[in-house]
Amino acid sequence: MLGGSRSGRPWPERARLAAAFTVGNVLGGTVAAAVAAVVAGFLSPVPIGLLLAVTTTVLLAFFVLDFAGRTDLLPQRARQIPQEVFHHGIVRGAFRFGFEYGTGSRTHITSVAPFVPLWLLLSLNLEVHMALMVGAGFGAGRALPVIAHLGLGSSQWDTNTDRQARMVAVLGSVSSAVLAGYVAVLWL
Repeated sequence: MLGGSRSGRPWPERARLAAAFTVGNVLGGTVAAAVAAVVAGFLSPVPIGLLLAVTTTVLLAFFVLDFAGRTDLLPQRARQIPQEVFHHGIVRGAFRFGFEYGTGSRTHITSVAPFVPLWLLLSLNLEVHMALMVGAGFGAGRALPVIAHLGLGSSQWDTNTDRQARMVAVLGSVSSAVLAGYVAVLWL
């Protein structure tokens, strides 16, 4: 779906940007998951009952914030991408921004959905390879909207996003809750 020139860039350049951004996101998500897996190892002595109680409380708090529209209270970097990210070229900049975006360290949070997998990684103490797969999947998922934007072009994307942004955010949170419940059931 990257054909044509609807976004003002020829499709080969958009494909390179999408690839660089996606690879950056996947690597960023994987690195974030590796860090979370290490921290989770330090939490392993915590009794399972206490960990489940804290996890349940935190996840409920996340969803209350989300449905109340108060995600601004969550840790985030709510600012534009600095221009130095792109000093070495647009493709390298897309990779760097993708990496930072994939880790969650450069983003404006409009939903609690990114915090759910991070919290689950911290509380479930998954095996390392499983945690890395979750991180890679998280990063890939973060790249999908940008790939859609590159494929649709700016005006079509903006129209669709403006109409459906809140619904998509809430559906993302609900999906994260269902996934969290499923993982917790499998884990127990």
